Amino acid sequence: MLTYQFSEAGTSHVLAGRGNEDAQAVAAHGDVAFVFVADGMGSAARGGEAARAAVEAAAALVPWTYVPNEALRAPSLGFAVRAAFPIAYNSLIGAADRGGWDTRDMLTTFMCAGFDARSGRLEYGFCGDGGIVALTRGGKVRLLTKAARGARPGQTTPLHSCGDWLFGSCENVLAFFVCTDGLFERLCPGGRLPEATSIRGRRVRKLVKGLLRKPARLGGEQLRIVLDNALSSARPSEDDLGWLMDDVTDDRTLVLVSA
Repeated sequence: MLTYQFSEAGTSHVLAGRGNEDAQAVAAHGDVAFVFVADGMGSAARGGEAARAAVEAAAALVPWTYVPNEALRAPSLGFAVRAAFPIAYNSLIGAADRGGWDTRDMLTTFMCAGFDARSGRLEYGFCGDGGIVALTRGGKVRLLTKAARGARPGQTTPLHSCGDWLFGSCENVLAFFVCTDGLFERLCPGGRLPEATSIRGRRVRKLVKGLLRKPARLGGEQLRIVLDNALSSARPSEDDLGWLMDDVTDDRTLVLVSA
């Protein structure tokens, strides 16, 4: 199993002196991996701290809720993903209490994916406007999440909205990626995989599928170099994926996992 992680502060945050308000982590054990990604909300005073707290707590505790016993692997994977959300949420409440902060200042989106590379089973949960996209063993690309948009531009659903946590599963997965909204909007404009009815739509779909296939075609170190170059705003070389990432001013975070 190959895993790749990328996170970089967006130019809009760098210019504002805010730094990277995304957070990500991977906890891999044998042929099972858990991915955690959060995007601190810019409207919240401590959004970046909230994202880091949520991811760090979930990454530390969620693997301990998973039981690798053969008879329990599938149901335990889903249970662990669902456990990530109250763990992450309670970490925000605890951090706010310890710091004497208003919990409304600790707003972040949150996504968790649990992947069994042996069986190809992917369990996932999400809230907010990030995205999870999978490539099945049959070669089909599937968008698994639906971006939650608010009434105002840039508004979305935070982890605090417990009733809006959504969960699902996908079978026979070969690879998948989890990304925050800055990159997700380019890969899936409007929160949807583009239709292959236009030249741009076909080009973007090809790039999304190519991104999911890269781990199988490249070694770990080469994968890192190629994707770092494509995703970074300061990349030293241009390619088609880099073309798609041009002018993304938000923080750029993506985690890619392949069996």
